[in-house]
Amino acid sequence: MQLFQPDVIYLLDNDQQELYQTVQHILNQWAADYQTEIHWNENLIRKMTLTLDLLRRNTFDEKVELYIVAPSDFNFLYYRKQLKALLDDHFIISNMIYNTLNEVVDDVFFCSKRIIVCDTALYQPDLGSENTLIFPVSLQTINSTCFEINQVIRPLETEAVTEVGSFKK
Repeated sequence: MQLFQPDVIYLLDNDQQELYQTVQHILNQWAADYQTEIHWNENLIRKMTLTLDLLRRNTFDEKVELYIVAPSDFNFLYYRKQLKALLDDHFIISNMIYNTLNEVVDDVFFCSKRIIVCDTALYQPDLGSENTLIFPVSLQTINSTCFEINQVIRPLETEAVTEVGSFKK
């Protein structure tokens, strides 16, 4: 069995589109100044734009711990790969493999904010707490879950801010 994973396609909102145009103009100007014929990968420029946008917003106060609960090693590795690709450096992703949600929900040992990404087969909705958010995830929904995690931790400035536990949503 082979598993093919195409490159992630990075999409931008309206504010990020303006920054993207600026970055693209700078790169094209640089290529013109040095008389080089470079074909810029637009998807990588969008990825760079997303990173620059995060730096510009600078809304992170602390790193958020992220734990993965998965029924198999394959699921854990797939979720971890997607999380690393779609979340930024403000998340610390645990290397521990948890096979049940009960293993990781105990708040006694955790003082900081943390997020648990739990396979839907193991998910229990009533185990979250003030410092712990639990997101159900499957192989098909991991990308949208990453987007949702980013929105909870770093809400768009244009959205109304509401409080969910001690996290902003």
